[in-house]
Amino acid sequence: SNKISNTSHIIYRNGLNLASSSSATVGTLPTNEVYVFAYNNQGVAANLNNYLETFYSVGAGLTQSDVNNFSLRLNTLMMVFGANVY
Repeated sequence: SNKISNTSHIIYRNGLNLASSSSATVGTLPTNEVYVFAYNNQGVAANLNNYLETFYSVGAGLTQSDVNNFSLRLNTLMMVFGANVY
């Protein structure tokens, strides 16, 4: 997700923009940690899944150029391991 301003939110997958929103946000950020294979229900793992995930990243404030560079480097690394991302 890209959070450069209070009105810019973008979700990327493999370097591509999947969804975006330009609505204003109000309030504070949640204090719960991010769980990758489950939903964090107030510190308790819920809705566990068994998805095959190769890499997961959470960040903020990335521009499209940052996302492109990150995705290119990640895909290059994964190719070294024989797991081309896209």
